[in-house]
Formats: sequence, C-alpha cells, structure tokens
Amino acid sequence: MTNVETSMGHSAGKARKSGANTWKRRSKGTGPIKNRNLYILTSAILVIAVIAVIIFISVGKNKNVKDLYFEIETKNFVNFMSDIIKKQNDSMAKTKPLREQPSRTRHEISVKLSNLGSGGNQGLNIPEQAIDVINSSKLVLNSRYDLKNDIQTGSLSFLLEGQSFLDINTFLDKNIMGLQIPVIYDKYFVLDKNNVSYAFDRFGIDMPAKKILIPSEINDTLKIPLVEFKDIFTDYIAFMEDIIAEQNISITKNVKLKQVEYPVSNYNNPVLQGKNEQQDNDKQKQQNLVTVKSETSSKFGAASLLGVVSKSDIKLEPETVYQSQESSNNRSKSGKYDVFTIKLNEDEFKAVAEKTIDMLCSDKRLFDITLGKTYTVCEMLKDAGYFDLSKDLEAAYNQAKKYEDINMLKQDLLNIIKYSSFPEGFNMALTVDKSGNIVDRKISFANKMEGESKRMFSLHAGQFFTRLVIEQESSESKSENSLGTDNSNAVIEIEIIRQEEASRNFIYINCVNNIWPDFKAAINTTKTSSEDNKKKTLNTNYILDIDLTCTELGIEKGNMLIDVKREDRYGIDFTLPEINEDTAVDIKSITEDGIETVKTEIQFSAAKFLLTNQYLINAFTSED
Repeated sequence: MTNVETSMGHSAGKARKSGANTWKRRSKGTGPIKNRNLYILTSAILVIAVIAVIIFISVGKNKNVKDLYFEIETKNFVNFMSDIIKKQNDSMAKTKPLREQPSRTRHEISVKLSNLGSGGNQGLNIPEQAIDVINSSKLVLNSRYDLKNDIQTGSLSFLLEGQSFLDINTFLDKNIMGLQIPVIYDKYFVLDKNNVSYAFDRFGIDMPAKKILIPSEINDTLKIPLVEFKDIFTDYIAFMEDIIAEQNISITKNVKLKQVEYPVSNYNNPVLQGKNEQQDNDKQKQQNLVTVKSETSSKFGAASLLGVVSKSDIKLEPETVYQSQESSNNRSKSGKYDVFTIKLNEDEFKAVAEKTIDMLCSDKRLFDITLGKTYTVCEMLKDAGYFDLSKDLEAAYNQAKKYEDINMLKQDLLNIIKYSSFPEGFNMALTVDKSGNIVDRKISFANKMEGESKRMFSLHAGQFFTRLVIEQESSESKSENSLGTDNSNAVIEIEIIRQEEASRNFIYINCVNNIWPDFKAAINTTKTSSEDNKKKTLNTNYILDIDLTCTELGIEKGNMLIDVKREDRYGIDFTLPEINEDTAVDIKSITEDGIETVKTEIQFSAAKFLLTNQYLINAFTSED
C-alpha cells in the first residue's frame, strides 16, 4: 500500500469516527440533520396524501352516471327511513310509561258542520235540525288500562249540549268482558269475549259474530318492522341498478334553477290561510303570489290546481325548485343543481316492470310484512265471524283470499303488463342539490289496456309536497296526449303539502267526470302536543278541517271541522268494577227464566228511552 493510500485510509477512518461522534452528539439535540429527516418524513406523508386525493377525485370523476344516480337514491332512501325509525323510537320512548304503568287515555271528539246545503232527492239532504244536534254534541271516550296485568275499563259517553245523553261502559279482564248501558239496563252483562255467539243465542239474537276483537290485537298484528322494510327496499334499489341500463340515465350538471315559494295560497282556501285572519290580509297574500303564479304555472301547473294541468306544462327538464315559505325567505333566489333524467321506451319499461314484479313476488320478507300481515288480520276477522255479516264482505274476503297464493298475484300483475301498452314509455327527472339531497322529482307515463281508454299519470314530488294527476281519455276524446285539455276526460288530482315544523298537512282533491259526482275538497290537518311531567300527562290536539264543494249533492263550500283532544296520563290508580249478583248478569250461568226477565226489562227501558228522546229522532228524519 502506498503512502498516499495509507494516508487516505487514516483520513477516512478519522472521518467515519468523527462522523459517528458527530451523529451521536447531534442525535441528542435538535440539529439540522434531525430536522431534515423530519422534513423528509413530512414530505412523504404529504405526497401520499396528495396521491390519495388525486386517486379519489379520479375515481369520483370516472364514476358513471348510473352508479352516481343509484348511490343518491340509496342514500336519500336510507336517510328517509332512518328519520322515520328515529321518530318511531322517540315516540316509543315518550310513551313508555303508558305501557309500563296503569294509565288512562281520554278522547274528546266534536264535529261542526256548516254550509252543507240541500241537494234535493238526488243529493245530500241533511236537515238543519240534525246539523244543530251534531254541532252541539260531543263524544267522550275514556279508557283505563294496565297492560302488564291485561285489564282495562272503558266508557263511551254521548254528550248533548254538555249533558250526558247515553253512556256505554265496558271492562276487560283477560278474556272476560263486561258491557253495561245504564239507561237501558243498569247491570253489566258478563261474557267470554272469545265466545259471544253463545250470548247471542241465549238472547235469541241472530248474529254471526263469534268473538270480539279489540283494536290492540289488530294493531299489533299490522305493525311493520321499519328496519326490515328499509333493508328490503335498499336491496330493491340495488336490484333496479342491475336491470336498468346506463344509456337510460343521463345527467345535466350545474343547472341554474329558480328557487321560488310554492304557490300554496293559490288554492284560495280559507283553511290553509287561517280562518281567523282578516280578509284584507288574505287578499294581500293572494296578490303577493300573482307574480309567482304567472312564472310557475306555465311550467308545472302547480299554481292553478283548481283547473286541469295540461301535459305540455309538465317538463322533464325543470327550471324551478319549489321551497316552503320559511325556506324561500332565507335563501337566495337561484342555485345550481344536478338533474338526472331517466327515460325508458315501452319495451324497456315493460322488461323492467316484469323483472320487478318477479323480484317482489319472490321476496318472502316483503310478503311476510305486507300481504302476510294483511291475510293474518283477514283470518282473524273471518274466525270472529265478521265477514259473515253481509254477502258483500264475504265476497271481498274471497276475492282477497285468492292472492294468498303469491304466484297467482304475480301472474295477474304480469298479465296487466303484458296486455297493456305504454306508448310514451317511462320518464323521470330527478333534481339534487350539491350535497346529493333530492329536492324535486317528476314522473310521467301513460298506459292503455285492451278495450279501455288511455290513462295518463303525472307525479310531482318535492321535499314538502306531492302532487298526483291521473287522467283518462273519454270515448269521445279526439286529442292525443292532452292530459287536461279535453273537458270530457276523467281527472283525479291529489296534492299533499307537508309543514312538518308546524305539524300541519294540507290535502287538495279534485275529481271530474268519474263514476262518482264531481267534487273538490281541501283538507287541512294540524297536530299540537304538550307534556306535563309533574301531572304525568301527554296532551295532543288534532284538527281536521274539510272544505267541500259538490254541486250534484247541493254542497257549495261546505265545511266539516273535526276536533279531537287527547290526554294520556300514566301512574294512575284504578280497579275493575265489583262483579256480583247485584251488579252483573253472567250470561253463562243465568237461567232461562232470568233471561226472559232481563229481555222484558230491556224492551221496556229501550222503549222509554226512545220516547223520551223522540225529538232527536225527528231531527234526523224530518224534512226542512
């Protein structure tokens, strides 16, 4: 080795040793090498993050329209069902004390009628005296119950001008039932509610009913498990994704749409506007919406529901998004939305419909929670003898019963599709905001069955309203695809407006040229609730306000106001009535002579009751 090499070797060794010592010293501090490694590590993380974002964005951009559409449908449906499930769970939590403790529920129901008019022999002819009786009457239902011990008592009172007119009292102890009508007979009739035919036979009453079903038995059977329902229809949306082709779905992004207040007041309905408001305020409201009406009715026809919407007014490429008054006051007048358009021609629509029918009729889960529950209730009613009360009920039962064979239902539905034509296919426009929330949906299609006139369907649904128009061409109709331009066509219009924050719904119905008399109805429902934890009460007030016009029945702007006040109280004390020979008649053990004595007393009391209240009978039978 040369001197140069030796010198270099020593120098390198010293450098390595010096470098190692330097590394040791610097690794203990916060020197530049440590900072450099930290920068390298941070940079690597940032690069990875950027790459991940780029990949995510690329995947998102490459996601086809069909996948995006069904992703939005699934998300909105799941959110919708989750909200319903939450509301149900909240309601169950609120009413839990009523189920766990002895409780009382009281309903007070009153009805007010006005402007029903007189339709003559062919119309609705309610005497004014009868209306006065109805308006001054009240129905009070009071029930006490202990669900854990399966006992309850009930009373039904008919009040006339605040005074008790007729009372009916009941009690239920497991399967033993008691019935008392004090004005007719002051003792309870005690019987087995599952064998009432025996009681009818003993009194010589020809009645096919065999048992008494209480509402809770039917309600418990009909309850639909919402979580399972959500899962079933989430699977259904996935199924639809498999059978609808990509070319049937398109999207237009960043569409600028007007945001206008939904033209509610154009119904010219005093119920919706508030009957206690001053007339000039109502007129001002109407005037304020004239501009909105002129801008929107030409597009959707929703502002002029008292007329008939023409088909040309229903556009699949919307230019307007409707909002509630509260929302429109707090938002800008326009916004950007994405609009999906789904179009199926007749053959494509039939193929999708047939596959859908096959899928739904093959899903045992769906059958069990829908038709299965319905048939269970039908069998309960049949076993109780209720369908034997009339031939019409029995015929309806037999007609429904045949569809217990799901294959027969499936075949009938497939035949409807097979022997129907859908000349315009299926068209839908779905508008979503930038968060993927559905804000507007429009559906239109027409069908024609053999030997029948064409029917045209139009559905328009927003976040707080739903509107359905069904029109059937008349045999004299010559216009093609008129949807409302021919006055001889049969039309059904139904519109529902929801004001969830105010617990208020408005329903408008217009029927023209159908098999029943033409009519227009405006139905306003409101619900108010309150709680008092100290008094252990839940109070709810339901108002059903109906405005009706039916010229054939002589009704012009008639009104029916139904007021239901409900109070639930938990933690009460109550006992069943004392049952002995002085207070009750045991139908099973009473002798034949005892039966005859009771029948005589009942006949005498009933005759006395009718004579005493003859004026009420006259009020409903006399002619004004």
